[in-house]
Amino acid sequence: MRYWWIGALLAVAQPAQAQAVFGLRMGTPTTELSLPKLQATDTYTVQVPQPQPEFDFYMVTAPPKIGLCRILAIGQVYKGPDAERQVLATFDRIKAAVEKDYGEGEQMSRRERDGRGWAEQLRADNGTFHSAYWPKGLSYTNYGISPDIRSISMDVKALSTGELYVVLRYEFTNVLECRALEKGSG
Repeated sequence: MRYWWIGALLAVAQPAQAQAVFGLRMGTPTTELSLPKLQATDTYTVQVPQPQPEFDFYMVTAPPKIGLCRILAIGQVYKGPDAERQVLATFDRIKAAVEKDYGEGEQMSRRERDGRGWAEQLRADNGTFHSAYWPKGLSYTNYGISPDIRSISMDVKALSTGELYVVLRYEFTNVLECRALEKGSG
């Protein structure tokens, strides 16, 4: 009993468990992801262990040598005259949920009216007019974010005029290795 502090010290010294995103962890090998089939690229559509109702499907980047490095959650496509209001309401709900876990993100909205519809502006300018970003930084330490997560971002995208959806992206710290592979193969 004299050395109880050794056990306490060892418990504290253990590395923190990597945080699961939709039930998946950084570096998960492709063999554990239940991928539909091996593709020419390292990006796959997958069923995640913990899906969320705001998203219709999920894509991951997971090169065999690196494992899981990026998760994209793709939301429902909103169509018609009410699409802008619906997608912004969805964006706000998802942003509030992410902020609950990771703190306040940086938000950008460039929704100028120039005679075109909002979705048409998104498509024509190939940009994002409404986004939020949680960079790795001091605020993450206050909210208990996993050291494995490099960044989180969320964007409103347009498929076509009047068709809008939300994309939520998690990038793990090994994403730089994935990007290097992507540049090398392109």
